[in-house]
Amino acid sequence: MLQSLVSSVMPIMGLCELGNCPQTTGCGILRGTARRVVGARINLGSFYFVGTPVAVGLAFFYKVGFSDWEGEALRAEKLTSSSGVLEMVTDAASDHENGFLI
Repeated sequence: MLQSLVSSVMPIMGLCELGNCPQTTGCGILRGTARRVVGARINLGSFYFVGTPVAVGLAFFYKVGFSDWEGEALRAEKLTSSSGVLEMVTDAASDHENGFLI
């Protein structure tokens, strides 16, 4: 299960890095030439005006989510309750005994 999830995510990560590499390099050059304001505007546009809407669209509208949101919310609820902490420690110990990484 985990291997198939990782293998399905890697092409997406590669595409993200192809876009991120020139942006990071360009902002580094702008910072080195004392034009930090231009680099800050590029970062603002890239991450907040392009990246965030794309991420929200893929996660919620196109349902390309890589995580079970309801399951994660239940897990967070268990972690924040006092009895849930004891359950998580017990589950982690049994996972460790069964050879699963935590």
